[in-house]
Amino acid sequence: MLRALVPFVAFTTLLGAGAAVAAVATGTVTAVDSGKHTVTLSDGMTYTTTPTMDLSRVQVGYTLKVTFN
Repeated sequence: MLRALVPFVAFTTLLGAGAAVAAVATGTVTAVDSGKHTVTLSDGMTYTTTPTMDLSRVQVGYTLKVTFN
């Protein structure tokens, strides 16, 4: 019985390790909303930043690399 559980435990451990890896998205900025703290990229996704992030320097047309957990 114990021998049958070893692959399952190894698999679930690998799944848990993958959850801690940061994801990355790169694209051209299509919209910036400083009031809502959001940036929309050309992939159609809207990303929310922290309220302390200064978005005044981010402009439509810029290429950004977004890293998130």
